[in-house]
Amino acid sequence: MYSIELLFFALALSMDAFAVAVCIGLTSQKFNIKKALVVGLYFGLFQAIMPLIGYWAGWVFAERITAFDHWIAFGLLVFLGGKMIWGSLKNSTGTKIVPVENSGGSESEPSENPVGTKIVPTESASVAP
Repeated sequence: MYSIELLFFALALSMDAFAVAVCIGLTSQKFNIKKALVVGLYFGLFQAIMPLIGYWAGWVFAERITAFDHWIAFGLLVFLGGKMIWGSLKNSTGTKIVPVENSGGSESEPSENPVGTKIVPTESASVAP
């Protein structure tokens, strides 16, 4: 892998850590340097260790699974794609999202979010005690 490719790959993989750090910062009441350093340390440590573990695991298992590795990838993609299709066809959350102007009033007014929709519990939604 060339240096520029590795740089772009590293930047793309670090975007999730950046997004989580932004969300942690947004939910904080005030800036805390100690908390920011601890979060950065954890992300940095795990983002340094995980590629090493993956590289080692690939090196150890490469010759054992080379004959059928494409079937493993195919099975994972079929499973994930099937789960996404099943989830899109089934309303498993027990809620529906309706535009604000079309929603009628109820005894307990649903909470409104900034994009102009309301999340309304359906009759089938179960509330855990």
